[in-house]
Parts: sequence; structure tokens; C-alpha cells
Amino acid sequence: MSRWLLCEAMSVLICQVAFSGCGGMPAGPETIEVTGTVTYQGTPVEGANVTFHPTSGSEQTLASQGVTDNEGRFALSTHVGGGKFKPGIVPGQYGVAITKLDTAGISTTLGPPKDLLPRKYGSPTTSQLTADVAAGTPNNFEFPLSDK
Repeated sequence: MSRWLLCEAMSVLICQVAFSGCGGMPAGPETIEVTGTVTYQGTPVEGANVTFHPTSGSEQTLASQGVTDNEGRFALSTHVGGGKFKPGIVPGQYGVAITKLDTAGISTTLGPPKDLLPRKYGSPTTSQLTADVAAGTPNNFEFPLSDK
């Protein structure tokens, strides 16, 4: 009986060692830190979703996102698969979209929440917001939004 238990224990140990390096997601592309601030009519915007959409680059260039804090500051992260995020973003040129959804105003799931910022900022094609992210330089972007 003890021989059987020893074989079972060894099998479990071998499986754990064999799969310890296999279960993780790839590290993803090389990223660099990108931060910034969002204001609307001069006031910091808390809880805004900031998304950088690649306008050019390789297939490894992924959209990245961040959420602003109570001072309107954000730091971007890139989704690398499997529900995992990596801090930073791949260098390149990006169109920027910024939304702030009124989650407190949702009374039903029948309709989407209202965007509290002007509609044009919700899409990288209409926002006219861009970012050129480059390695070796500070990548801190200011986005002063207005009704104009």
C-alpha cells in the first residue's frame, strides 16, 4: 500500500513540475509606461475609461486602457490574453477614446448607460485625440476635453 502512495505522490509531483511553466500566458509584447491626465472643462475627470487604439504598427500592437483616479490621472495597461494585463503599452501611434459612463444612472439593463462626456470623445476616429508613444521619452499625455 505504501508503494502505491509513493507512486501517486511522485505522479502528482511530476505533473506539478511539468505544468508549472506551461500554464502561464506568454509575457506579451515589450511595453513602456504611459500615464496622463483627463480634464473636462478644466476639472479632473474621475472614473473615465481611457483607451489607446493603434493606428499603425505590427500585429503585436494592442489596444491599451486605463481608468482615471479622483485627480483625473491614469496609467495604461495592455491585455495580453487570458484575462491578464501587463502594465504599459507598446510604442507606436494611437488614436485615443475617452468615455465616462453614468453607472449610477442605470435603472434597467435594457439600454446602455449614458456617456457623461461629449459623444465625440468616445471614438478614436471622432475624438481628434492622438498619442505618439516612444521608448526613451516621457509618455505623459494631457487630454483637456471641452464641449467645443
